[in-house]
Amino acid sequence: MSVATGCLAVFGLSTLTLWSAIPLGFALHLPTLLIVFAASGGAIVGALAGALLGERLRRGPFASLLERAQTAASTKARRLTAKFGVIGLGLLSPAITGSVIAAILGRAFGVNLRPLLIWLSIGVLLWASVLTMVSYWSLDVIF
Repeated sequence: MSVATGCLAVFGLSTLTLWSAIPLGFALHLPTLLIVFAASGGAIVGALAGALLGERLRRGPFASLLERAQTAASTKARRLTAKFGVIGLGLLSPAITGSVIAAILGRAFGVNLRPLLIWLSIGVLLWASVLTMVSYWSLDVIF
């Protein structure tokens, strides 16, 4: 498999999850920096798609469903967003829920698009770098 095909595979998988895309990059024997860039790029594209989907959910046919779905979980999520803000959502969610789900929830809760995508991008770059370094070091210890 060529390097370009491997990068596309990591990019495509990271639009859904970083946790699987980074080990895939190592399994395909990609250089470490290419894994970070491909995984980060894919996760940011996934976050953008999630933000667009969240906007459609907030304004589209599911608006009344979102209004009725004010359960304890969504109330807790709103409180956490109010407490930690878009910065906390952007920095923590790529590791916990993934950037796509964070973008969907952020837009559904009415968070502005620009700060949401900026902080999600920073969080994705941070977590992709951390996960790649941890994977690299653990592979050195194992093998």
